[in-house]
Amino acid sequence: MSNVLFTPVPRVLKDLLADIEIGRLGLPELQRGYVWKASKVRDLLDSMMKGYPIGFLMIWEASDAIESTRLIDPNSIYKTAKNLIIDGQQRMCSLYSVMCGQKLTNEKFVSKPVIISFNPLTRTFAVADNATKRAADWIYDISDAFKHVGNNYRYIPGEIARIAEQLIVGKAIANTPQA
Repeated sequence: MSNVLFTPVPRVLKDLLADIEIGRLGLPELQRGYVWKASKVRDLLDSMMKGYPIGFLMIWEASDAIESTRLIDPNSIYKTAKNLIIDGQQRMCSLYSVMCGQKLTNEKFVSKPVIISFNPLTRTFAVADNATKRAADWIYDISDAFKHVGNNYRYIPGEIARIAEQLIVGKAIANTPQA
């Protein structure tokens, strides 16, 4: 009979993000830095919304806090992580950046936050740019929605009302005869 090497442990994304924020979940030093482009993050979110599998995370639970770790959020409460992401770093860091609106660091630079826009009418994600910032039917930065999780019953209807109003005003202006 063989020994069990891995134990599947179901985890909720919200709990994983909280563990990153406080520093309980980090990266081993041997991991490369964050390298994903914003378009790859957009594709990850699109896959999640469509219900496609996005792969497993492999997390090593160390018996003691390991000194040679990197924290994903440098403002964490803990200074060394007890749980380390062995596989799935790019996905977890991307989700943390988007859902928490945080900048990610690499050995050579501190990146700007990954900003992803969402169009609730077409259910499409896009890398944020000036067009999605100005467009009436886009939520420019979806991290705003995640920051208001406790108040989604106010935030989401408010955003839908804003989009509807902008679209109605836009149609009215477009139908106004020009002099």
